[in-house]
Amino acid sequence: IVELLRAQRLKFLISTNTDGLHRRSGVPAEKISELHGNSNRVRCPKCGAVAFMDARTRHATKAKEHDTPWTCPDPQACVDRQKAKKSSWFGKKKEPEAAPTPGGMMDTIINFGEYLEGHVAGAANDESEKADVLLVLGTSLRVITCDALENIAANKGKLIIVNKQITPYDSDCALRIFANCDDVMPGLMKRLGLGIPPVTLTRHLRIRMPNDRASISVAGIDFDAAGKEVPYAFMSGATLGLFRRPAAGRPAPKAIVPLNGAGLVGPSNPKKEPWAPITLSLDGLAKALASAPTEALAADEKWHLCVAWMPLGHRGEPRCLVDLGAAEAVPKMPTDRTATCTLHFADDGTPSDAGWVADTKP
Repeated sequence: IVELLRAQRLKFLISTNTDGLHRRSGVPAEKISELHGNSNRVRCPKCGAVAFMDARTRHATKAKEHDTPWTCPDPQACVDRQKAKKSSWFGKKKEPEAAPTPGGMMDTIINFGEYLEGHVAGAANDESEKADVLLVLGTSLRVITCDALENIAANKGKLIIVNKQITPYDSDCALRIFANCDDVMPGLMKRLGLGIPPVTLTRHLRIRMPNDRASISVAGIDFDAAGKEVPYAFMSGATLGLFRRPAAGRPAPKAIVPLNGAGLVGPSNPKKEPWAPITLSLDGLAKALASAPTEALAADEKWHLCVAWMPLGHRGEPRCLVDLGAAEAVPKMPTDRTATCTLHFADDGTPSDAGWVADTKP
């Protein structure tokens, strides 16, 4: 699916899955409507803020309950939005209302009997109307509850269904294939002249350093359909360290000299704010540089400062090192930048031996 999007053969994806795998595989937010929600996505009912987790967010035990133990990722902005909304109301209340408080995050799963999110259903409807071909993969088409169904029925001659069971729209198909999707899609890719790339995991970090250069904060982020940053909790912890950076053309060693002990630092309050930035002290930098053996460096090497972060580890991912630059240049380092970390997987589902590739940008 990701490769078809990259090659511009696929324009938009409408999914009834709630497992979040499409987004995690690399499908961008602006190219998908997840009609029934995403089990990795939570939303604040008071201000609308959204956040992601690299874990299942569903905690409620009853169908129409959506509470989670987490609070809004930006409490002050949440309160400010509520105040701004109240100030726009007309008329007076008979009784004074309590001061607004940050909202508790709720999962975004849509259960039977609940309404779809308007913008999600709207995008599905609009894109299905514009489609040249509607390719349906692995669904009985019995639980899609938006006008996209009407567009499917109205687009005779454009509809292709790949599913082993019958559907209510089989008679509307230009082509009907009773087979497994895993058997059909490789042939389609070959016919289009496209390869099937390895599974790739991409994670984005926001890295900030205050003006006093006393610490570094790292936070996981993702991007919504409008390109706006949203919090994403995918790290179990992080630490700062030094590593020997060779000249271009030679791989950097994976071993690091930790600045403040060998342990990882996690979010300050993971039970309530798992996506909060992780703050790492630079107090140990001077001592680490002074004690780092200069004889260990080759002629073309320098000690570089890095952030070493550990994924939550659902797929056996290794630690990722993000090079921040020469340790001696900390006073001149950017105060705000992003890092894009990419990890490829082998056909057997194990991470590539090459490990993560991290690219930082101001």
